Amino acid sequence: MDLQLYIKEQGEFYLVGVVPGKEVYFLGHSPQWESILDKVFQYASNLSVPDDRIFYRGKTLRTFLSQETENGSSHPSIERNSV
Repeated sequence: MDLQLYIKEQGEFYLVGVVPGKEVYFLGHSPQWESILDKVFQYASNLSVPDDRIFYRGKTLRTFLSQETENGSSHPSIERNSV
């Protein structure tokens, strides 16, 4: 399956799964960044979604988190392997 995961921020954080050109799945939401990261990493692990198919703010989540760490993080980082 060509599943991609997206975190959308609209007052709360929303997790959406997309199979391009086919289906969109609402997978959950949370007002807390740490909670949505837990959800995205759980879905990614359970559904074998690679890091390069997880997106937030127009970047892969891994790229976003590494840039935020370099810039003094506005959101705390959680390592995928720790979930």
